[in-house]
Amino acid sequence: MNLILVKLFAMALALGQVTTRPEAIKIEFDPVNDQAEVADILHAGCAHMRKAFDVEDINLDVNSLKITQSKNGFTLRVAYEDRAPYIADIYLLVAFDKQVEIRR
Repeated sequence: MNLILVKLFAMALALGQVTTRPEAIKIEFDPVNDQAEVADILHAGCAHMRKAFDVEDINLDVNSLKITQSKNGFTLRVAYEDRAPYIADIYLLVAFDKQVEIRR
């Protein structure tokens, strides 16, 4: 699973650079000296994506996310419900249940 996490962070880092500072893209980072820069890029990339998709807040509890090993890689399943106030005592319920397979 460590390889998948490394690839996900590398993708997030590349996306963060492209969306927030395309004029200064780096392809190599020093694991000791560039930690603060990498953290800043990841924070800026996440902020950009939240703004681009107008995401207010996503709070998932530990039980909402499940990663299992499958035949060809890993399966990621996210399932949660959230309710938002509408009018008086009426709430809108949003149910989200998605599954994706990450293949090797």
